[in-house]
Amino acid sequence: MLRSPKRPITLLVITRDQVLRADGKNGNLRTFFQSDRPARTPLPAAVELAISLSKEKPAQQTIVIADEIWTGVIDVDERSIAGLEGDELDQMLRFETETLSNLDPMNSQIGILELAPVPPDTRRFWCSAIASEVLAGINAAVMLRGGKCQFCTHPAGMANPEMRGIPWVEFTENLAGAYMIGGDGLPRASIAPRSKTSNRWYKAFELNFGSELPDEGWQLDSSAPPEAYTGNLQRIDTEEKIQHWINILASRLYHTTPIPVVAPPVPETTAAFMTQVGVIAATVITMASVGHFLWTKYEIQSVEQEIVSLREPRDEKLALERDIAKLTKQIAENTVSLTEQVIQRRELQLLTERSDRYADLLKQLAITCDQDIVVDDIKPSVKGIRLSGRALKSESPNMLAIALGPKALQMGWSVSPPSLTGENKLVNGGPWKFHLELADITPEAHLTETFQSTLANQAFGKEGKSN
Repeated sequence: MLRSPKRPITLLVITRDQVLRADGKNGNLRTFFQSDRPARTPLPAAVELAISLSKEKPAQQTIVIADEIWTGVIDVDERSIAGLEGDELDQMLRFETETLSNLDPMNSQIGILELAPVPPDTRRFWCSAIASEVLAGINAAVMLRGGKCQFCTHPAGMANPEMRGIPWVEFTENLAGAYMIGGDGLPRASIAPRSKTSNRWYKAFELNFGSELPDEGWQLDSSAPPEAYTGNLQRIDTEEKIQHWINILASRLYHTTPIPVVAPPVPETTAAFMTQVGVIAATVITMASVGHFLWTKYEIQSVEQEIVSLREPRDEKLALERDIAKLTKQIAENTVSLTEQVIQRRELQLLTERSDRYADLLKQLAITCDQDIVVDDIKPSVKGIRLSGRALKSESPNMLAIALGPKALQMGWSVSPPSLTGENKLVNGGPWKFHLELADITPEAHLTETFQSTLANQAFGKEGKSN
């Protein structure tokens, strides 16, 4: 998973009540730092706290391991994802795991690892997911300290007890996992949330693993293991054992044994990125203007103090006071002018970004829609716009939402899952009426109502419809 064992590595391990930092290379960690995590600390702030435990900069291979990152195993019918790969498969799995992870599929990142399939036609995936804004915060915290975040992941399944390649289990207060490499070379994993009110989760956990649970593993916190499990567990409850577990984990990072990881997205030089650069430049100019204003104000105060201390003749003092009043008035005029320029810049920027997105949307719909789907109506809604139409197949609106999502995001909309209503006129229950919501994600509070209606009329006409 890591490119070179000779390059330094920094591990940041974040738990519910602890943060830990370890540094080293060649799989050997030479320094360990540990501290309590304040209650209700957000994950990016906890990462910053872990980095600050050492005065050294984090490495260019920095790994963040946090039990707040969601992880789990899901089964998907092979026919529903036939032909999907890369970003399309990631998008589909984000929707599939939404009910388990409680993450918005349009605003989250996912790492996937395909496990051994379940006969006859089921594909099994091990997934880790994190909210996009949390991942961006983690990446920023590492970069600001001079490091580079290689990836983030959940600690589940990262270290077997003695690095002998044997199957193993792991138990925490809320999670149970079992892992192994099958005879066909494909990984197998079973992960299940633990329940304090019933033992059904344990039976399902054992059944999904497909065989008897391994006899060795970890107990990663102070909670008790399940009563039904009779194997030998190593409890990680002392500083020495924690360091031992971290060392095994670090060695495992240089092996090919796979785990699902989430890497920060690589920034692209897009129009949106250049717009952000322009906004930052405008902010810097504004700050410089404010600094000049404060410096001028300080100079005025110095002149006033000098007048008092030197007790100059009355006529000279009056002349200086008139100059001060003139400068003060000029500063006030410059301040008003600067405020107007900033507002005009923001309105011009928003107008430039949003002027042609409705035409782009119609173009994208023409490219994306299959032959069995018809868009009947496009209307403004409270959140943005609403697409209505009909489809012969029930899965077509979902595929349209998936295909349209990335492009719509670039145009300033987030696509919600479609709502379906079958008319029961065909064998499959169709045709299907659907509604697709595109919600605005760019603030428009400073645009007037007249300006918004003008944009809508340009794209949809007076009745707000497009076929």
